[in-house]
Amino acid sequence: MNRTLRLALVFPCAVAALPGVTTASDAIASGPKTPAPPAYTFCYAYGTAKDGSPMTYYTGVFPVAPDALNEMQAAYRRHLAGKYGSRPQLEGTTMDVNCVMPSPSSQSAAQQQMSNYLGNMRRGGGKVTETGWQYSAPQATPAPAAKPVSLPSDPRIAGASPEMRSLLEGRKKDAGQMCLIANGDTSAGPVYDCPCYEDRVVIATVDEGSKIVQSVDDQKRPANMLSPPIELIVPKADLHTCLNQASLPKRAFTRGMQMAGRYTGQKRNQFAQCVSDSAMAAFKTRPSQNIQAFDNLVLNTYGECSSRIQ
Repeated sequence: MNRTLRLALVFPCAVAALPGVTTASDAIASGPKTPAPPAYTFCYAYGTAKDGSPMTYYTGVFPVAPDALNEMQAAYRRHLAGKYGSRPQLEGTTMDVNCVMPSPSSQSAAQQQMSNYLGNMRRGGGKVTETGWQYSAPQATPAPAAKPVSLPSDPRIAGASPEMRSLLEGRKKDAGQMCLIANGDTSAGPVYDCPCYEDRVVIATVDEGSKIVQSVDDQKRPANMLSPPIELIVPKADLHTCLNQASLPKRAFTRGMQMAGRYTGQKRNQFAQCVSDSAMAAFKTRPSQNIQAFDNLVLNTYGECSSRIQ
């Protein structure tokens, strides 16, 4: 009995398959929990060239972990496409890629299977090419070390307990995610400088006298958290120094275009420009605490600009 995986390596034309092999779903069951001894396999790609003659590209016999068969076959397909994909005899051909593992597996059994296959190919007038390829399992890439979280300089934070500092570090990370979301929700460019945003949220957390409270995590395990939650802290954080002022005029102009419902043509642009100019003048006089306050400032220019643009 053979265990064989099959996957098409597509070159535009017809498919030719080797009969008498099973599919991956028939062949591979759930592997053992402990590492299995190496098995022996060989791979081949069978197809029909444009002149109608059969052709195959095969590997030698080599050992492989049984649970690596899926990745092994995909790797052989990539190898064939990269090394032979532009050769004339492969153009206009669909190659059916297979890897065969006798069961029970042994080097001699795999060698015999390969010899039988190649003998049948040669007797049928097929062109046989050995690729010399062997599978190498990909090396696991270690996860990058987590970057240390730098908390803002503040005597209250410097004197905090290790547990409080750890929770403040977590809050800073959460604030960074919220900043990215805010920056992604605009066509005018990022509205916040995120490192500034993160630090200001941490400072606001301390300003609000946040405390450590008992809670549970997503898996219902006991955990500590900061109270009030970050959703109640962010609106109280003074983020005006974190606003990206270069993006504000365009943001106000875009909002002005949305507000200019009764205007058409050039007057629509004039109205939007009035909104942008007025909003920025007001912002310079009294900076908005956050982007929501700036958007409210933009809305407040409607009456002034409506009276200007008749």
